[in-house]
Parts: sequence; C-alpha cells; structure tokens
Amino acid sequence: MVDSFYVRLPPTQAFPDERTFILLPPTTWPSFQFFTPISNSLVASETDAHTRMFNGSLNDGFYDLGLRTVEILRRAIDEAKHIDEDEQRKQNRRKSRTKSIVADGPA
Repeated sequence: MVDSFYVRLPPTQAFPDERTFILLPPTTWPSFQFFTPISNSLVASETDAHTRMFNGSLNDGFYDLGLRTVEILRRAIDEAKHIDEDEQRKQNRRKSRTKSIVADGPA
C-alpha cells in the first residue's frame, strides 16, 4: 500500500467538525494507517484545500507535507538499500562457492 496524503481543514465556527476532500476509510480498517492528514487553515473549502495543497503560499501545511514526503522517500531508499545489500551478499556467496568448487574440484 502507498502512503496517501489528504488535506484536513480544521473546525471553524461555521463548520464545527474537521473536513476533508476525501472520504476516509474507517479507523478500524487496516488501510487507514496509510492515510496521512495535512492541515490547511488558509482555505475556505475542501476543494480549495485539495487543489492548493502543493502551493506553499496557500497551504500552511505545505512545509509539513514536504517533511513527511522526504521521510517516506528516505525509508523507501533505506529499504531498497537493504534489499540490494542482501542480494549482493547472496551473489557473493554463490560466487565464492563456485570458485571453491572449481579450485578444489567436485566433492
């Protein structure tokens, strides 16, 4: 599953509950953990929040969105590095076994 950012508008006098542009899965569903809220208190509507989420001057949560995105990318790169390192170790073991068999002859 991929992380999904969504804009959350904080409660106001006119709207006492927070609002979002999307319909979130129930918090009890396993997929809920992959939805990450980004607050924006500079816009008036859910549509404006959604269409302006990548505009730093119209989204006071823009910097947080950038930080969270960088963290996701860092984790993905770290995971890929570990996979590459594991694969490299496996290949090195195969090569050393092959060299040993060639040098010593079959057992």
